[in-house]
Amino acid sequence: MDLDAIMNSMKSQMYGDAAASSDEDPLEDVSDNIGEEDSIMEAAKGIWNPHVTANTAILKRAVAHKKTHFEPQPPGIEAARWKAIRALQGRFERLCAKHLGENWNPAFERWLFCRKLAAPGGDPLLPWGEHAEKDPGLTAELIEGGVPKKLAISIVSELGKAARAAAGTVSRTAGGGAKPVKTEKVPGKDRLDVCGNGLKMQINMVHNEKLQALYKRYGSMHKDSIMVEKRDKQEQPYLKALMTVLLRYNALQGASFQATLPLPKI
Repeated sequence: MDLDAIMNSMKSQMYGDAAASSDEDPLEDVSDNIGEEDSIMEAAKGIWNPHVTANTAILKRAVAHKKTHFEPQPPGIEAARWKAIRALQGRFERLCAKHLGENWNPAFERWLFCRKLAAPGGDPLLPWGEHAEKDPGLTAELIEGGVPKKLAISIVSELGKAARAAAGTVSRTAGGGAKPVKTEKVPGKDRLDVCGNGLKMQINMVHNEKLQALYKRYGSMHKDSIMVEKRDKQEQPYLKALMTVLLRYNALQGASFQATLPLPKI
């Protein structure tokens, strides 16, 4: 399969089959339509071009597309997913680190992403289904590290079963309740602590301001969006969305792997 075919396949999954052959630009210049966002974007202009924005027509089609996972995720569910990923990472370390040495964590990331690529349905991050229990790449790495083939296959199978169980646990997690999300500036740093559901994430102030601007533009696009200021000021829509995004990115980890992700995963 050539690069164009791969990109069209990804486009079809995100926006629907009709968009796969479209030449419509997913970006548009909105220099003349920014207006009230100027004060927020001024502080963040060093890390992005605020006058280039997503084509809202394409985004709306993507939101409406039944195969696209744009449904808002409450922080409680995302926190459960983050904890599940961390527990799975700990199990991977116990089973594989002694065989893979200091390269065990990159191997964990490769295994996680390859298993999701093999079975893209189900949980957005955790492997699921029968594909979770087999991974030729990890099996070969373990064998190369001195593990007998039968044991290597058994280790990979155990990891897959643990991933499937974790995905099931996350799927049964309730909406996360109404636990508040709090922010606090880190003393002496241009960073914010973002706390909720017993977890603490950090974000640079300038990145937070960029996300605020983007949320102001697109936060209410989904019909079930958590952007509900008009109904209840106490629901903290932006802070909950921020916590959800930080948990997802932290769970993905990796060395800038996130830059290659299609929109539904972000």
